[in-house]
Amino acid sequence: MCISLWAGIIASREILKLLDRYCSIQVFSLQIGVSAFGHMLQLSEKYRSLQIATILNQKPLDGNNYDLWKTNFYIVLDFERIKFITTTPKSQEPATNASEETTKQFANWQRANITARCYILASVVERLQKQLDSLECVSEMIQTLDGMFAKSSSIARQAAIGALMNTRMTGGSVRDHCLKMMAHISTAEVMGAKLEQVMKIDMILESLPNSFSQFKMNYNMNKLKLTPVELMHELESAEKVSGEARKCLSC
Repeated sequence: MCISLWAGIIASREILKLLDRYCSIQVFSLQIGVSAFGHMLQLSEKYRSLQIATILNQKPLDGNNYDLWKTNFYIVLDFERIKFITTTPKSQEPATNASEETTKQFANWQRANITARCYILASVVERLQKQLDSLECVSEMIQTLDGMFAKSSSIARQAAIGALMNTRMTGGSVRDHCLKMMAHISTAEVMGAKLEQVMKIDMILESLPNSFSQFKMNYNMNKLKLTPVELMHELESAEKVSGEARKCLSC
């Protein structure tokens, strides 16, 4: 009886050891899996960055295609979430006793500036590379390029603003019309136009037909503050309600 009991205890201990070893292996495997998955995500993000950056290499800046190049350049920076670097001058290097926030801001500026600077130098022809290589800040590089090709940009900006002011909704869906207006706004901004959010909304509202007069009245009376995208969604809802009301009247 005692021998059987001891044998059972010993067997139980061995089973527990095996279970413990198995669990350790599983945990280790899980850790490796999580680490590998994280690494795969990082590689995927880098691959997407490389993919989006190829639009700059399709037509390197040679002086005759500045508008297209700048539009594509801003698309890449938007994807990288570093578009701010085009208008942000160099930050002063923080002192050794600077706050963590100040140090972090400088590090973010430095990383964004290096990334955007590489994109510029890699997507322009050799003669422009030589002219820009001595400039440290992306904001200076953009100012230089604007100065070199300002005439074509000015013409394109005026054309975009003209299209924005003259476009009217004459048919189709309000969504398509809003997307067209937002495309004009984006082009004008890329070309250097400074458009306040209120001005963008006013231009979109002004371009709508009389069927949206009630919506415009409600918008102004309630002093709403929407982005162009949010406005588009609200207009879509209003269009849907108006369409359903017309159907009911015709029944």
